[in-house]
Amino acid sequence: MQQPWPELAQYRDRERAFPPDCNIVFTDGSDPNQPSNSAPGADGKPCGCGVHYPTRAGHQKKADRAFRFDGDQTINRAELTAIYKALEWERRDVDVAIATDSLCSLQQIRKTLLRPHLTTDHRHGALLRAVAQVLQERHDTGAKTRLLKVRGHSAIAGNDAADALAKKASHGADDVEKLQTPQEQIRAFDFACKTVNEEGRTVTVILKPGKDFLNASHEARVIAVCRAKPNSMAAKWATRSKASGLLPNLSNGFRGLRANTTLKRLMWEIRSGTWHGNARKRMFGQSNHKSCDFCPNGHYDDAAHVLTGCTHARLGGMNTDRHNEATHMIADPIRNKAHRECTDWTLIVHAGLKFREDKNDTLVPTIPEWAIPGCKLCPDLVLIRGWARDSPPPTTPEEKKRITFVIADVGFGRGDTHCERVRRKQTHTTEGSTLGYADIIPTLRKSGFNAIGFNEKSLLDSETKGTVDQYIGIISIGITGEMYTSTQHVLQAMDLNKYQSKCLMQALHKHACATSERTIKSRRALEFGSAPQAGGNATNPIQPGAADPG
Repeated sequence: MQQPWPELAQYRDRERAFPPDCNIVFTDGSDPNQPSNSAPGADGKPCGCGVHYPTRAGHQKKADRAFRFDGDQTINRAELTAIYKALEWERRDVDVAIATDSLCSLQQIRKTLLRPHLTTDHRHGALLRAVAQVLQERHDTGAKTRLLKVRGHSAIAGNDAADALAKKASHGADDVEKLQTPQEQIRAFDFACKTVNEEGRTVTVILKPGKDFLNASHEARVIAVCRAKPNSMAAKWATRSKASGLLPNLSNGFRGLRANTTLKRLMWEIRSGTWHGNARKRMFGQSNHKSCDFCPNGHYDDAAHVLTGCTHARLGGMNTDRHNEATHMIADPIRNKAHRECTDWTLIVHAGLKFREDKNDTLVPTIPEWAIPGCKLCPDLVLIRGWARDSPPPTTPEEKKRITFVIADVGFGRGDTHCERVRRKQTHTTEGSTLGYADIIPTLRKSGFNAIGFNEKSLLDSETKGTVDQYIGIISIGITGEMYTSTQHVLQAMDLNKYQSKCLMQALHKHACATSERTIKSRRALEFGSAPQAGGNATNPIQPGAADPG
């Protein structure tokens, strides 16, 4: 079987043979302002493009073209524009081969053809979509189109001629031909944001695409995204997360991972709602429905569903293990800290240990029978100060006053639904129980125990005042590692200082990002490696009594 690519020696050959049965067109772009890529007029002259038609036997010779273009004056756009115009000027039913020395342009075109959602917000997205449309039109007529990579500045006559034409256009007179190209309606990161200067005055600063945006503060980025695309998922996530008391330094810790670029891209896809599930595929005609293939109820298929609500045995089990592991990650430093504060203490954890391959995975109620008789609620973490597990239950009012309860529950969800998740947790109840999580603290206090509660301001970071501290703590974690001030309040109430809380939240952030990446990879493996399955199965069922994945 002949391999579809040439041998290395043939690739290095300057006299490499091109397909004899089609027209050959060489394209190139030139930017006289490199490496600054400035706008026209800033450092000199705009970019130029060149299209060269070599003389070949049996093919009609066309006139070479040297031209400029509108829009952003970057070398990337110059190369793409030259390819686009060369394709546009050719007949749709004639075979053609486009030769360019820009590997970046070929990779971007390939990405647009195979995964169009990845170039939706690209700086030159409209131009890339126009190239893809021309290629599709040529494919529909049965014509063959080849996009070839040639070595630049390697004495290849056609490429050198196209390069000379591009330089002529960029360095030539103002009467050089200027052509129109598809333009983006919205520049995603070209915006104005308000900031405070050294004198304490609020000034408006124009941030240009590129490094200015990357070096801007988190607050400036939030303002940027909201102004550039106010109706996008990214803008909604940024606005609602900030209102929920988001801790930006901890929540964006995955950006510091230098090697794992796949993880970074996945986290931003999930946050912006551009992950390619069935709901997203339907927008590009790659699926005929928006529901999950692995759920019997047909839920809306996006990343939030896969990471929080999918009922498939494998995915649901991974989400449960994520919750259980996070709960034990929180419990470990509390155990190491609590014994220093008082002689008698007990920490009861309601989370399985199957992720650690522990055979002893029995779950026990976290609210003792002597504290609230008949209570079937099982919060994830219950710290009891002043009472040891092997001690007799307290009976007298004096013994009850020496006991203090600190109760918390762990939950995972979308980063922009923190407030809704906290409120939903407080109303959580179990079958056969008349009490909810919001009733635990008042009931304990009515029985004579001390109980540390939280109000809406500490849990939701809201401006609500005058509320009673009667709610249990909620350790809320986003599926992409979002961390909130309320989590810090709850951890400090459980005997961890500020530094220990910060270190623990950093570990939880990495855990959330890593488990989300593994779950998404498992979902892709199910799509390409096996038939859809709904619900549990005999080998890996979802146990009815398993801990709530959040």
